[in-house]
Amino acid sequence: SDASRSVKTTEARFMIRYSAVALFLLMFGIIAALVFRSSSELPSSPRVAVLPLSFEAPDERSARIAGGLSDEIIDLLTRLEGLSVISRSTSSSSALEKLSAEQIGETINADYLVDGSINVQNSLQKTSIQLIATEDGSVIWSRAYDIDTSVYAMFDVQRRIATDLAGALKISISAEETADFERVETVSIDAYDLILQGLQAKAQGNNDRALQYYRSAVKIDPNYAEAWAALAISTGTSAWAAESDEEAREKFSEGRRLARHAISLDPGLAIAKSTLGALLYPDDEWLDAGILQREAIAAARTSDTLSNHARMLLR
Repeated sequence: SDASRSVKTTEARFMIRYSAVALFLLMFGIIAALVFRSSSELPSSPRVAVLPLSFEAPDERSARIAGGLSDEIIDLLTRLEGLSVISRSTSSSSALEKLSAEQIGETINADYLVDGSINVQNSLQKTSIQLIATEDGSVIWSRAYDIDTSVYAMFDVQRRIATDLAGALKISISAEETADFERVETVSIDAYDLILQGLQAKAQGNNDRALQYYRSAVKIDPNYAEAWAALAISTGTSAWAAESDEEAREKFSEGRRLARHAISLDPGLAIAKSTLGALLYPDDEWLDAGILQREAIAAARTSDTLSNHARMLLR
């Protein structure tokens, strides 16, 4: 009958639609499973620890500059996407000194170690760097760099080492990261040495002495953005130790001015943005502080930018 044929036609249409939907869901499930499987099989960012480089130098100044190379390599590598760099406080721990590469890797959860030595003789610096796999302690890459001790050569070898390490780890460097690497910090080796002395004094708990070094550095090179940022950091530190609220407000205000000046000299300087953000939240400018902190972490996930952001969240 007509009614019977109508029912059968409706059932057929329903089965066709049901089959189409079922087929779509099946295909979607297969594709999703493949995507999930492929994404889960992608290797995570390699974790790299830069160990303190051993060095021989004829005087304290040469030793200080040579000793700062580990920190500079760490700072450059943290700017690379796809690479996880272990903080200097962890990688420089004295507890690691007598451990094998495999033991260090297990202790600090590192896939690779950067190790090496520096030998300064007269006006020449010989630097040897090697990349070690913590899985078995094998050296997978090594290179020697012979340079003079001019400030240009010093910064150039830092960039070359970081770039070569990225290549050995098969980490691609974007055009923006290349431009960041090419940025010249200062034209004065004296200003650079003063910053190193300031960092050393601050690490020893002498913030007032650090301020003196930083002020001397910006007098020698007024365009040294990192020096202005360091001066802003120590000025902010002195604000927390102020004897009165009025004195603290003045120092926080001065610290913000110094950080903004550092940013005006180098708009991409992560530590300057992080410092300005840290100095804004005592004045309850939380929104701007948060934006600056996130921008700083996106540019360089260093222990300084991360700790500044953590302190802001805890307040």
